[in-house]
Amino acid sequence: MNHYQEAPQASQESTLAILREGYRYIGSQCDRLETDVFRSRLMLKNTLFIRGESSARLFYDKERLTRSQAAPKRLQKTLFGVGGIQGLEGESHRERKALFLSFMSQERITRLVHLVEETWQKRMPYWQAQPSVVLQDEFHWILCKADKCCMLRAES
Repeated sequence: MNHYQEAPQASQESTLAILREGYRYIGSQCDRLETDVFRSRLMLKNTLFIRGESSARLFYDKERLTRSQAAPKRLQKTLFGVGGIQGLEGESHRERKALFLSFMSQERITRLVHLVEETWQKRMPYWQAQPSVVLQDEFHWILCKADKCCMLRAES
């Protein structure tokens, strides 16, 4: 018996449940099965789902796992983006991660929140003039606009 078969099985196929629940799915199944590892299929591929500190150590063990080609192309195209940080190795990964983390200081987050609020307020007259508004599209526009302003102000 291999390690995959030793893990408890959550369901035959988990793709739809993950689409519905997102990352919470893994935690809810681990709680239900009283384990930090379980098996199922994701996009028809046998998959081990893991959580917890020991799983995180395993996940970041460069001798045992690599990021390159770890996720199927279909998943890269829909979730991570092809060429995203999740698939990079070594110095490329460290440089991209440092770039992302540089945006995560409390000062930068506070500035972005302020810019989102400011942009939201400025966008209201436009919405009032429209017969209907798709809030998700508008919020995407607001986030992109605020992020662009945040980046421009950080450079000056």
